[in-house]
Amino acid sequence: MWVAPTGWRPADVAARYPRPKTDLAQFRRFDPVCAPPVRYYALFQLLAVVLLLGVMQLGAAGGPWLALCMLLTATTTALWLDARRPGLCTAAELSRLAFLAALLWWAGAHAAPKALLTVAAVYLLINLLWLPFLASDRVPGDSDIRSRLA
Repeated sequence: MWVAPTGWRPADVAARYPRPKTDLAQFRRFDPVCAPPVRYYALFQLLAVVLLLGVMQLGAAGGPWLALCMLLTATTTALWLDARRPGLCTAAELSRLAFLAALLWWAGAHAAPKALLTVAAVYLLINLLWLPFLASDRVPGDSDIRSRLA
């Protein structure tokens, strides 16, 4: 069973619980339409998380708080790329940025290195400045994204 092909089921299970075959002619691939600012933002977040992971591996910073920041960043970026519920995306992004701001304030109060605080503040500022572009629902030269997703 551990090396069986994908979709394999024992004969008695297949006989007792038959599954209908999937009609591949009706298959619709999941491919959400994203505005270019969202795609660029996702790339920016990927680079930021990879850079933060590198910093954590070097031992310059770390801990569960930074791991939580990476998890929140990956989750909110996935919501933006899903392109289904912009209200939820904006709320999740604002919550993530508020958490990052609180963490930045806490780190500043506990004598974190100035260079690390400066980089984190610039990152937070870039995210805040990018937010209005993310919340727009138009692709240049294209129809409304939400109507294409419906």
